[in-house]
Amino acid sequence: MIVRKQSELIALRLTSLTNHCIIGFIKKWSIYMKQMKTMNPQPSNPKRKTIRRLRQLLFLILLGVIGFIGYRYYNLSQEHNELLEAEQSWQATQASLEAMIHDQQEALGEQSSQPINLEQALGQFDFQTPETFEAVKRFAELRFGRDWLTNQTTIVELLEDKNLIQENFGYAFLPANPSKYTKVSESAYQIDVPLLLQSDPRWSRVHYGSEEDETIRIGGCAIVSLAMVEAAFGDASTTPDDILKWAKTDYWVDHDGTSWQIFEDFAKKYGYEMTDHGDDLDAALAASEEGEIVVASISPGFMTEVGHIFVIRGYDPEHEVVLVNDPNDNPANMFSLHGVEAHHLREEGRNYWSYRKK
Repeated sequence: MIVRKQSELIALRLTSLTNHCIIGFIKKWSIYMKQMKTMNPQPSNPKRKTIRRLRQLLFLILLGVIGFIGYRYYNLSQEHNELLEAEQSWQATQASLEAMIHDQQEALGEQSSQPINLEQALGQFDFQTPETFEAVKRFAELRFGRDWLTNQTTIVELLEDKNLIQENFGYAFLPANPSKYTKVSESAYQIDVPLLLQSDPRWSRVHYGSEEDETIRIGGCAIVSLAMVEAAFGDASTTPDDILKWAKTDYWVDHDGTSWQIFEDFAKKYGYEMTDHGDDLDAALAASEEGEIVVASISPGFMTEVGHIFVIRGYDPEHEVVLVNDPNDNPANMFSLHGVEAHHLREEGRNYWSYRKK
């Protein structure tokens, strides 16, 4: 230690100086005594001898005291240095322990803020925080696996208990490819179309419409449906953001949503052959059987209260169920897994457009 070296150096210098002084004093004293004898020779006197011896004894005692003081000071300096070293070592250890405790407290704080089950993930859910979406989805898969239909009632009740909006959780409780998990008869036919949802946090709050608060979540069913067509037949990584970059708000109609002109222009832009089937559901289903993807527009009724656009990916003739990818799907409906009975579309269908690759 630097402090110890400095203190030892001072002590050594002091001891050396003391010894030097003592030796110098002895030499001068010897010379003085010789001079006195030469200048003043006196006969031998016992009394003088006694006094001289006493002086010598006192001188030796003085030397011993001075040596003892120097030795004691040196030891005290060493003890002081050792105390300084111990104190500095303790301070370093204390600082290290405090840093370790702080790190552990931070780690425990982070761990305690992380959900450990689905209930906690739902309790921490915040529509403005994307991380909470991922936590819900992860724990939903751990809890229910891929058996969404069997657990639908449990899922709905769980969200109701937490006072959460069903429409916000389709992304967590629905599969990315519903065709792989929908129970159909042997006579059914369907195309594997990825399910994209308006409520997906990756794009749900993207602006779409003429008003500032209008978003894909509110009125983007046509945009999301066309993204599903392109993701199935074209680029699998296509998202509603990609379609919106092309369409912008050019097809938006106030109080009516997306103009139907977008379906024809989409086919031209992305290189598809498109057939307009009007409100003929049977013609649209026949096109689906030939491997075409159908986009449907319906009036308010069974599926929504305001009208809707979605994708038809197939049909189960034995059960008369139309197999759909609903961009507005949620745990309470699960239309993308259940399908929609054909008679609802016959009653509410407004128009159907089918797409096939050129």
